[in-house]
Amino acid sequence: MLRTTLDQSYKIKNDTSILLRLATPSDAAAMIQLAISIFKHSNHTLTAADEFTITEEDEQKIVEEYTEKPGYIYILAEQDGKVIGMLNFSNGKRRKNAHTGELSMGVHPDFHNLGIGTLLLECLIDWAEKNDLIKKISLGVFINNSHAISLYKNLGFMEEGRKRREIKLDDGEFIDLVLMCKFV
Repeated sequence: MLRTTLDQSYKIKNDTSILLRLATPSDAAAMIQLAISIFKHSNHTLTAADEFTITEEDEQKIVEEYTEKPGYIYILAEQDGKVIGMLNFSNGKRRKNAHTGELSMGVHPDFHNLGIGTLLLECLIDWAEKNDLIKKISLGVFINNSHAISLYKNLGFMEEGRKRREIKLDDGEFIDLVLMCKFV
């Protein structure tokens, strides 16, 4: 399996370093804590903190699945032994869509704007470019998340469509979901 860009340290914008590595089942508790922090502090996630019900055992099974499939990858960003960012990608389950997949990513609120999201995405892109199976990376992003949209565009993602009024915010406002992709 292609894992050449992982288990490496990278300097981030505050002059500290992070480690990018593959998730393991033993990371499950830390991954759940990170997800809860992200869901509590972001208005740009589909899942709300009170809707997140994955158990540690569930998360361990998910990570195991990601380690077994050649079109799946689960990358963690770690600093001083603490998981502070994560990105997962899974490809299609059928022969006709196995070449494409969707990513999901989050960074702990205390570590925003330090380049961690960029590093996670660059790692994914590098892995995908070396993976003969993967030809397209896709994602959905809230239209009001201009920071994320800018990040994706800077890394070569393009808008390929919108789902109009796909998201209903807690205040009752409807917003579009922007569909973006990058061919590798």
